[in-house]
Amino acid sequence: MPCSPAAPCNHVAGGAGRQAKVGPLAGVGVGKALKAGWILLEAGVYKPKASNIVDETSVQLKAVQTNPEAPTVNGVAIKDAVLKDLKKRKLVNQMYGPAPGRARAT
Repeated sequence: MPCSPAAPCNHVAGGAGRQAKVGPLAGVGVGKALKAGWILLEAGVYKPKASNIVDETSVQLKAVQTNPEAPTVNGVAIKDAVLKDLKKRKLVNQMYGPAPGRARAT
């Protein structure tokens, strides 16, 4: 049964119940979803919070693939910290040079 604002995720309980239903890596995904504001925890039950979820990581990766020298999302340059996080997560294999006129902090 999929979750939606009309039908909350009542079937997935928090903590041990979540791990029993989803698996040991559930905490990572749930933590990211909570941080992104996609879900919320009410009385030990996860409920959807966002009506539209945008996978920011895939948008950033597409921007890096399209323009590796100066990746931008909606005309805004991707921050160096985001690029470093993508590299740390091994989603990109090198650090790209800074955008023209923008010095990289060392």
